[in-house]
Amino acid sequence: MKRLSALFTTLALSFVLATQPAAAAGFPDVPDTSRFHDEMNYLVEQNINSGYSNGNFQSPKM
Repeated sequence: MKRLSALFTTLALSFVLATQPAAAAGFPDVPDTSRFHDEMNYLVEQNINSGYSNGNFQSPKM
């Protein structure tokens, strides 16, 4: 039973770590030269903002 629990924990941790770099990569509609690039990535890392489902940050149109 301990082996099964350890295997499940390892798989779950691997899944979480594998998905993190995708979120930290940033938004395709926000260039690295953007004034707020680092701040937007920080918000993603802190699970405050994840952008839209198409992968863009897409700020509101005014």
